Amino acid sequence: MNAVQVWVASVASLPSRFTTTTTTTTTTTSIVAPVRPSPIMPPADSRLQIATLIVAAMAVLASAVSIYFVRKTEKETTSASCKLADAAEMNAKAADRAATASEASAAAADKNAQAAEDSVSLSAQTAEAVGSRAAADALAKRYQDAAEQLGHERATVRIAGVHAMARLADDWVEQRQACIDVLCSYLRMPWLSTGNVPNDVGDLEVRRSIGFVVRRHLVPGAGPVS
Repeated sequence: MNAVQVWVASVASLPSRFTTTTTTTTTTTSIVAPVRPSPIMPPADSRLQIATLIVAAMAVLASAVSIYFVRKTEKETTSASCKLADAAEMNAKAADRAATASEASAAAADKNAQAAEDSVSLSAQTAEAVGSRAAADALAKRYQDAAEQLGHERATVRIAGVHAMARLADDWVEQRQACIDVLCSYLRMPWLSTGNVPNDVGDLEVRRSIGFVVRRHLVPGAGPVS
């Protein structure tokens, strides 16, 4: 029985031991101070926040730099576009001036061509008028010479005057009838005579010459001019 009593006593004493141990452990736990973070090494959450802030700051800086360069590029592009627009406008104005100059040159060329044409026409008209006047003067001079020959005292000169007047009538259409009238007037004149006897046969030959040239122009096919 003593052994049983010892065992019971041992068992009964177990709670007391466990309690003591627990109390001791509790006391020990309450006495130990909590672990504080070191002031030099921040905790993990703080480091994460700092890294996040740094990344955010770098992103903001990168955005600012990007915006700066974008704006600078836009300004340069706008300036280049303005310069190109100004250059295009200047080229357009230069083209307009060149077109205006070309039109003025074409108009001047037309005026010069018209003036040259007018000058040529005027020269032609002047030359024609001068030629006509010269031809008329030449015909008038031939008429005067032929009339003088018809009034010459020598019969041979008068015969030459008859043929000269006939040729003039062929050439001078406007005064042909006047030439014929002169020849017919000579036929109506009285015979040249000395007293009651006609002059030498020279005057007769002159009248025969007039009759010959008149008859030659009246007969069809006898001469080139009727």
